[in-house]
Amino acid sequence: MNGTGIFEHAWINKINFFEIRQVDWIYTNFDNMYMFLFPVDSVFSDGRPRHYATGGIYNAEDDDYLYVKECEVVPHNWAFIEECYRFIPTQFKIKAETDKGVLNMNAAVAIYPQFIFKERLEDLCLDRIYAWNLNYYDTPITCNGEFVYNDGKTLKLTNGKGMNETIRVVPL
Repeated sequence: MNGTGIFEHAWINKINFFEIRQVDWIYTNFDNMYMFLFPVDSVFSDGRPRHYATGGIYNAEDDDYLYVKECEVVPHNWAFIEECYRFIPTQFKIKAETDKGVLNMNAAVAIYPQFIFKERLEDLCLDRIYAWNLNYYDTPITCNGEFVYNDGKTLKLTNGKGMNETIRVVPL
């Protein structure tokens, strides 16, 4: 076997799925960069909103590791998935900010998502809202983009392939 890739090693002490609203757990390999991006929108147990973003980008050309300070995933081109009663995006625009520059990336669903968990929770009440839908799925993606350094230098990203592990917890 040959090629490059990312090894994921995560520690999670405790997770409350009912505090999550949306997660994109994105890992992608390009010919010249490898990355893990993790933007989360959730709520605290008392209902206050919380946004969190982290991740890392490895620039193979410069042998440099960049820490992600902020990340935004904007969905586009929605498709209805009957088995979970929801529309899901088939394309994404992704922006990740680091101390050394900004990643701008487009991603598209490569094959049908693999659902880990899909559930209609009609009797569940969260934040005074009854009836919720929980979708948790893996989406293989193809990507293209660029990394723009603070000094204006641009690195074109080619041959991107990866995965977006997605969690969405929304009212019915």
